[in-house]
Amino acid sequence: MHVTVAYFAGCMTDRLYPEMGEAVIKVLESIGVHVVFPQQQNCCGLPALNSGDRHNGLRMAKQTIATLEQSLEESGADYILSGSTSCVVTIIQDYLRLFEDFHETTWLKRTQALADRVIDFAGFMDRVVIPSGVQLPVREEKASEVVVTYHDSCQSCNCLGLRSEARHVLQDLLHVDLREMAQSDVCCGFGGTTSIEQPEVAERLLNNKLQNAEETGAAILIADNPGCLMHLRCGADAKGKRLRVLHLAEVVAERLQEE
Repeated sequence: MHVTVAYFAGCMTDRLYPEMGEAVIKVLESIGVHVVFPQQQNCCGLPALNSGDRHNGLRMAKQTIATLEQSLEESGADYILSGSTSCVVTIIQDYLRLFEDFHETTWLKRTQALADRVIDFAGFMDRVVIPSGVQLPVREEKASEVVVTYHDSCQSCNCLGLRSEARHVLQDLLHVDLREMAQSDVCCGFGGTTSIEQPEVAERLLNNKLQNAEETGAAILIADNPGCLMHLRCGADAKGKRLRVLHLAEVVAERLQEE
């Protein structure tokens, strides 16, 4: 597949769950996608923006845009791809409002020029990989015996409009048994700083999400947002639940044929 992507990791993947990033790259490279890693990338600024620190958020936004522009110029990448939908939303939506509010017209235009090339992992797999006809080298044996359920993170479905993309990957590429949980698009309780500022609310939402997932009989709970995954994984571990919580890319990577 003659496509080049510049991979934007995001803080949580980089600092807490590097295996999620490794899975994204493994899947992309298995179908011939050339992946470049912009070495100067840093935080996109989302934590600062969530905390109300818009001045430092603005500084990080400018650094991110400049880094991605340089990477595209040097590599000729077709897309800027991230496995973190929160980062994607920050870059293509939050930056626009931020630069508008600070009257940063030049930076606003630069962001708008990049926005159409920024894409999440599930969207890339569904809109670019599947239509291309490229065959993902996955193992076929007993795939139908893998029972999974899917959590739609708030920013994925509410901001990016993602609904069917990950499901197409799971059903059309992996052929796993996908069982829909109740309230799949209800918040898991993470919500950025919500889990810190409102721990009681966050725990109720978490318990509800884990119960809905368990009731499907699934062995794996899948999402595409590292924040949700951290919240759900920590909750499942703390409660001793036999439920694996994985990023979509990790599930795909586990199904790849060994070289």
